[in-house]
Amino acid sequence: WALAKVNREAGITRLTRFANDAALDDTARVRASWALAKVDRLREAAIGRLTLLVNDTTLDDTARVDAAWALAKVNREAGITRLTRFANDAALDDTARVRAADALAKVDREAGIAWLTQLANDTDLGGIARVWAAEALAEVDREAGIIEFTHLADDLTLSDFARTRAVRALAKLLGGRNKPCKDAAN
Repeated sequence: WALAKVNREAGITRLTRFANDAALDDTARVRASWALAKVDRLREAAIGRLTLLVNDTTLDDTARVDAAWALAKVNREAGITRLTRFANDAALDDTARVRAADALAKVDREAGIAWLTQLANDTDLGGIARVWAAEALAEVDREAGIIEFTHLADDLTLSDFARTRAVRALAKLLGGRNKPCKDAAN
């Protein structure tokens, strides 16, 4: 992106090469495609490239989620659709599903809150992934986070590690109950 700001053609050439290079790390390809979306008059091409990455099942699940999040920044509805699909996809690894719901909360707060709450309560997910969902939830809705951390802390089916992490997060939230949080304006 920085090269494209200084030398547009050289930057576009390099970013395009990176975005299309299957030998590169998945995340680097997503970042290159996202950077192309920032270059004037390349938005539609970048949307197409990001869509290809989102749909590329040979990529790591997390990279596909990151591509969907980048897509949401340039084509909100298409990105939201894919992030929602990923949050709901039990075939994806737990981390990717939580990451998708977290990204969704950043572009569609209410939908993201609903998915994060659902994932925090999903007993098919690993315990730590459920705690991660509650952590992401607490960032956008403190009260909902408190509720989920309370449930997780009391859930005897979770590992000691997951329950302890939930208790620590709950204590932190309750200790800061009078402090403003990100959702205070909403």
